[in-house]
Amino acid sequence: MKLPVKLAGLEAYQDIKHSLLKAVHDSMTVEEFEEKWNHIITSHHLEENKWLAKLYEERERWVPAFLNSNFFVGMSSTQRSESMNAFFDGYLHSSTTLKVFVEQFEKAMRNKVEKEILSDFEVFQRQAEGCIVNELVRGGDEVKYKIEDEACPGKLFEVRFSSSECLVGCVCRMFEFRGILCRHALFVLSQERVTVLPDRYILDRWRKDIKRKHTYVSTCTDDVQHNPVLERYEKLHRLVVGVLEIGAESVENFNVLEKLLIDLKDNFSRSCDKQPSSQRKNSVGAALDVVRTEVVRSPMVVKRKGRPRMKRLKSSMEEAGFKTKEEKEHCRC
Repeated sequence: MKLPVKLAGLEAYQDIKHSLLKAVHDSMTVEEFEEKWNHIITSHHLEENKWLAKLYEERERWVPAFLNSNFFVGMSSTQRSESMNAFFDGYLHSSTTLKVFVEQFEKAMRNKVEKEILSDFEVFQRQAEGCIVNELVRGGDEVKYKIEDEACPGKLFEVRFSSSECLVGCVCRMFEFRGILCRHALFVLSQERVTVLPDRYILDRWRKDIKRKHTYVSTCTDDVQHNPVLERYEKLHRLVVGVLEIGAESVENFNVLEKLLIDLKDNFSRSCDKQPSSQRKNSVGAALDVVRTEVVRSPMVVKRKGRPRMKRLKSSMEEAGFKTKEEKEHCRC
């Protein structure tokens, strides 16, 4: 975003901009980035440009080639806020009321679902891009492939595979950065007759069969009275919070409570393992009965804030028992 401001005065601005963007976003290794960057600086005589020199000094903080070995779920530093702004763009503004926000949020969600359905349709209709083996070198248990990707013409992706440990790694480092294997790695696995993807390449955060603890936390859309697990969790949570507050008041309380909780956890786990399945089912049914017998009462009447209501002085006709025009219309309704 700062390129037009910092470099717009240069004669070869368009060429410099194009080359810089390619060096930053298309370099898969640190060495490749360094080579491209130095070529841009020397060929365009930018050695004295202080802004570019400062960027280069901090390259390890922002250039993808330095960061794609770390797991960021494929996100940049500001991507979350930017994507949130893009999601609500056109639906909300600074003076949107809460009522309008709820309505517009539903519209935004509906639009998002429609876009996902359209995207899925386009993916199924589109012809899949393929990979081609350009070079293959075998040495003992390890194999090195150089892959041509039809989606990225002119680029070679180096993929290494170890048959003894069933390890695969690509120079694009998509798995390290996003947590999902790239098509180059999957292509090599298929070439090496690996029919089942190793568990190490299926992260828990992408799995649907993982029980996530945050699902116990009820939201405004959850019907707690018809969900016995959530109902029991909330009751236990209220009991535990009071105990935790006492345990955090002093070191002595903390030590006592910590020991009790450790003993409780060990003994409770063992007792649950020994409990017959029939008894566990009965306990679930009993909990359901408890939920159904609870009486939901009306909330307490709270005194209104602000100036108290003033008693209006009645006219002589009203005091005599005659109804006003408004009262007559109300009776007709």
